[in-house]
Amino acid sequence: MLTLAGEVWTDVTAAPMRLSFGELGLGEKATQPLSLKVREPDSVTIDDIIVDDKRLTVVPVESTEPGTKKYEVRFAGGKERGRLRGSLRVTYKTKDGSGQTAIPFSGEVVGDLRFPNRIVMSKEAKGFSPRTIDLTHRSGKPVRVLAVKDPEGRLTAKILPPKPAAAEIELTVAHEVLITAQGNLEVTTDAPSDPKLKIPYTLYVPNDYRTVKRITRGADMRPAPSGSPAAPPKMPSPR
Repeated sequence: MLTLAGEVWTDVTAAPMRLSFGELGLGEKATQPLSLKVREPDSVTIDDIIVDDKRLTVVPVESTEPGTKKYEVRFAGGKERGRLRGSLRVTYKTKDGSGQTAIPFSGEVVGDLRFPNRIVMSKEAKGFSPRTIDLTHRSGKPVRVLAVKDPEGRLTAKILPPKPAAAEIELTVAHEVLITAQGNLEVTTDAPSDPKLKIPYTLYVPNDYRTVKRITRGADMRPAPSGSPAAPPKMPSPR
């Protein structure tokens, strides 16, 4: 790397500067092209490309451009859902020593179904409002939800009439929730790749509602009529 008058010149530049594999199905393979251009071919030599994900391999391909090396970055496919994230580290040698540059990569391994990664329901003045979530098939095929269960019993689920390309579930908080709570919604579907889903959920209770509950516990804090002073809390009768 060379710095002149506030400008940074790298010995090796990558195109693209970031690799994106996008959304991939379970077991789906993908390939991204990569070019590495050496600023001074006579004094800079690419030494190695180190990958921090075993599912990725870097394969050289023929290049006719002087000072440019071309590669295919191949993703072998993922067996589990999850994000694909990391970097390729290109190490090289120069006449003054050595250096390296990093090329970030990203993607996500998904199943055949699309659904929320997490469900968040927030408590308001009137409590928790019902929430509807959608499940769709990546290919546009119809989806059927066979059963829905919250093992913690906090959420009640209603399977709504199916739509042509989506299944809908209406969620309602079953009982009063005083503090923020988390759990997993268990969904059974007719999709061969996703017969059982676990969707994390959070029932968020802001601090304001927690404080009100602590203050009013054990006291009658019904609002006084407009324009009149607030009624004092009822006190226990003397024995």
